[in-house]
Amino acid sequence: MFMSINILFELQHELRRLYIAGSGMAEGDLRLAKIVPQLEKLGETAPIFNRFAQAVNELITSERTDAASKLLELGTLLHSVLYTQGKTEGAGEVSPLVGTNIKADTSVPYKKIAPLIEALTQKGQGRLEQIHQAYNEGLFHDFRVISAAVTALDDSYAEIPEFLFHKVISQYGTDALPMLKQQFQLQGGKGHARRLQLIHNIEGKIEIDLYLQAATIGSVEVRTAGIEILGEYPEQEQFLLDQAGDKKKEIRRAALNALSKLGSDKAQDCLFEALTSKDHELAAEPIRLCGSDNLIHRVIRHTEDVLDGVLAGTEKDEPEQRLISYMTSLEESSSNELFVLLQKILSVPAERTAELDRLQEVAVQMLLNLGHSEAYAFTAGLQQAYNRRFIGYSFRAAVYSLPPEEVYERYAPELHNKRTSAAKELLRTLGMITADITDQMSGNSSKETWDPRWVHLLIKLDEKELVTRFAFHSDAAVISYLSKQCAAHPKFQDYVTVDMLLALFKLSDDHVPEMVMDILERDKTSHFYYLNRAQTALLSQLPPVYADRLRQFAETIRYESVKQQVLDIADRVVANNLN
Repeated sequence: MFMSINILFELQHELRRLYIAGSGMAEGDLRLAKIVPQLEKLGETAPIFNRFAQAVNELITSERTDAASKLLELGTLLHSVLYTQGKTEGAGEVSPLVGTNIKADTSVPYKKIAPLIEALTQKGQGRLEQIHQAYNEGLFHDFRVISAAVTALDDSYAEIPEFLFHKVISQYGTDALPMLKQQFQLQGGKGHARRLQLIHNIEGKIEIDLYLQAATIGSVEVRTAGIEILGEYPEQEQFLLDQAGDKKKEIRRAALNALSKLGSDKAQDCLFEALTSKDHELAAEPIRLCGSDNLIHRVIRHTEDVLDGVLAGTEKDEPEQRLISYMTSLEESSSNELFVLLQKILSVPAERTAELDRLQEVAVQMLLNLGHSEAYAFTAGLQQAYNRRFIGYSFRAAVYSLPPEEVYERYAPELHNKRTSAAKELLRTLGMITADITDQMSGNSSKETWDPRWVHLLIKLDEKELVTRFAFHSDAAVISYLSKQCAAHPKFQDYVTVDMLLALFKLSDDHVPEMVMDILERDKTSHFYYLNRAQTALLSQLPPVYADRLRQFAETIRYESVKQQVLDIADRVVANNLN
């Protein structure tokens, strides 16, 4: 019977082909002709197959005018037999249909959400932007998107599942729960770790058995997610302590992170033991996040002991890297104990600094971050220490804590020869802590922070980029210097030239509008792909009288988007005058 049914299914397949191609193609069809002998053979034991063989012969030998009716007769006969003899039930066990309490609606036409579902389930460029747009339009509220959104947690383009995790699925709440549970696999990868975390965000302690199962027998990604979730439940302390000794580094890290949430005495002991072992790099961040004063005190005491051992020559086995891990774990502390430790690290005799140079770099940054007067005073005092190695940090501390004139008097002499390493570091630091010129145009720079002598010193040093940042007051010498530099570098594409022109606008130089237009028209700007923020700010400073020249210049630009930018600026400068 099985073979008999198979031949009928084959016949059904060929008839569907003719339904699509048209009955006119049935005459002399070779595929149907090959089936006839098989049907006749089966007809020896079951007469119905003789009837099929006869009907097929009539179809393939019929005229085109009769083919349609013959095809319909054969199809009707075949459907009747398959309906009575075939199986209609699905494979597998029968289970009751389970509904959900999903509250999301389905008011959006499918043709509008179809591109979103495709972006969530297919590959290709531009999907993230499409997903963001759909999110802004509220399309994710349609329940037909939920399944695709949960499936996309496995997407290989990391930004998509991260966006869905934080912005989309978390907002679904219980609506997403059935799909999250249905798709979750204990042996899955990162996407399934995200599903487990989302299940916990929704269900909390209700699914504690699932989290334990995941933390015990899941894949590495799922285990780490389960272990970190269990950090929310104090009764799981012993389980987490056991996981801190696992052979896998990822599992130990997850266990330490979980224990930092618990913060119990045993958890703190475990964290401290990990910090003083080969896992010191794994333990640093959990200790920092734990925020226990008692644990911080223990780490500081231990750090001092190891430091003393280094200075005494008794500490071996790369002590500096361990000390850096200890310092990383202390980054959130602002205790006086830490201040004393940092002073000690930065008071090491110069002849011993070669083995502690990275540690000292970490320490001076932490000292500056403490942000109180004693820390600033000590850091500023490092100006000449260790052959001026920390002059940049010292300068920062001085700017934050000393009067502007005192800062100038102390540090300007360091720039006598700008080729020295100390002078280069000082100039680099000046550049880092000064606002860029466009922020100054917006009024976000504090000119009271700086002594006015800086700008003249920087002119002498020919540091034109820094001059633009210190040009706070209208000064003939500053205007002359910047004007000459712009004339020597008439490039609208050069960001320093643009900054100098902005500075001249800020200094109210009457000649700068014409200079801007002259540089713009002389420079071959027509190949620009876009105008950046500084260039846009510069052109927006032009008086309304230059609007027509801007429009004329726009007509020479090759790229339509840049052309439109310039035309918009021209309209804006006119509107600003009217307001």
